[in-house]
Amino acid sequence: MNIFSKLRDRVVEYIDVNIKLLKLNLIEQTSKIFGYFIYIVVILFILLGALLFAGFGMAELFTQLVNSRWLGYLITFVIYLLMLWVFIAHRRKIVKKISNAFIRVVTEPDEDEGDDN
Repeated sequence: MNIFSKLRDRVVEYIDVNIKLLKLNLIEQTSKIFGYFIYIVVILFILLGALLFAGFGMAELFTQLVNSRWLGYLITFVIYLLMLWVFIAHRRKIVKKISNAFIRVVTEPDEDEGDDN
């Protein structure tokens, strides 16, 4: 019976270690996802600001070209609508690229994972 007791203790210890390892891997993957999400949000805020100021600049440029403020802003609005239409028309490609990048981030090996030292 002593051998079976030791074997049972080893199996229980093995399962416990594997559960802890699974939890740590889950925490690591979740933190990667969260970090990537925060990175994307910051980039989107910067891009939003850049697009906003580029839009105002473009509207003022068209205003001077056509000598009409409302027509300059209307032309800029139409350009933004065309950009939106392009994004909607290519949404499957865009979503696929984003999902592939997400999968790559989640499944990429760590830099220190290959080191056995």
